[in-house]
Amino acid sequence: MIPLGMDTGEELGLFSPRVFPRFIVIIIAGLSVMLCFSTVKNRTVDGSDSRENVEAFINAGGVLLVGFTYIYLLEWVGYYLSTPLILFGLLWFFGARSWIKMIMATIVTTAALSLFFGKVLKVMIPAGNLF
Repeated sequence: MIPLGMDTGEELGLFSPRVFPRFIVIIIAGLSVMLCFSTVKNRTVDGSDSRENVEAFINAGGVLLVGFTYIYLLEWVGYYLSTPLILFGLLWFFGARSWIKMIMATIVTTAALSLFFGKVLKVMIPAGNLF
């Protein structure tokens, strides 16, 4: 439990608790931009891989959109409803078509992540605002 009067570490300046996560986000964002530029720069001249590049960008954009949707759903409907829906959608998006395997994978993954984060790491699982 975190008391209401806990210090945020702002007085530490350079060594505040917010420095390391921000540093990691900046590094990952910079590497992502460099990877995008490298991909565009190294395209073949004849355009033979242009279809693969378009598919890769569509897949990346789809996953990004699904990620934002998951964050939104997580807040409103909670972990136990949004996680299986998003996992099922991602499996479908990437070509899985066996309904039984998809349902089993979403149930097992949701349960395993719930047990790991809830019981092992003692992280509160979001219940959502609707329930």
